Amino acid sequence: MAEIEGVQLFDGLDDESLVLVKGLCEDVEFYNKERIFKEGDDATHLWFVRDGMVDLRFDLPSRQTTSEQTITTAGKNKAFGWSALIEPHLYGLSAYSATDYCAVSKIERKALQSFLKEYPAIGFVVMSKLAQVIATRFRDMQEEMAIQYGQNIMDHW
Repeated sequence: MAEIEGVQLFDGLDDESLVLVKGLCEDVEFYNKERIFKEGDDATHLWFVRDGMVDLRFDLPSRQTTSEQTITTAGKNKAFGWSALIEPHLYGLSAYSATDYCAVSKIERKALQSFLKEYPAIGFVVMSKLAQVIATRFRDMQEEMAIQYGQNIMDHW
């Protein structure tokens, strides 16, 4: 069964709630550069990393994917594939194992939605944490864009 203590989306849940959430989890293993899901696919699962790292990439049409297309990397206890909780429920990026071995857990979208409706207090915590995850991702992207923009200015000085 998945170890979910420390997973950012479940931070703040009591032990009883964590046991309930664990019952929804399925453990999966991937290996270096193996695709977990594809951008544009139906977001059927919410995922989190237990061991290793996952690259979230923007795949370019008609091109082999590379780590240069990585937008962000999710490490231990980080959630990804959160499009499963947000309409239109389509993955916005592709996910790839970034390490030789990557252990992740997934929770099926419909089961999670039903669970969060049945346990609204847990749902409030999870959705609040999800909002924090999204805000952090946007802040990280903003910082990266500022670095890139600054580098571009320096290169053309």
